[in-house]
Amino acid sequence: MENTSLNSNVLTIAELCDGLHISRKYAYKFVRDNNIKFMQIGRKFYLSRKSIEKLLSMED
Repeated sequence: MENTSLNSNVLTIAELCDGLHISRKYAYKFVRDNNIKFMQIGRKFYLSRKSIEKLLSMED
């Protein structure tokens, strides 16, 4: 079972989609276009929560 805690330092693409209410396709584009720090293990992407929060706070 996956850890879906929003208090985690890392997020999966699925958690990003749920949190921002965006599609999976757009989430991958968002990560690629905004240079979000991520790590890929197999087919899973793990995103830096701090990188996402920093980017979102800059857009306010």
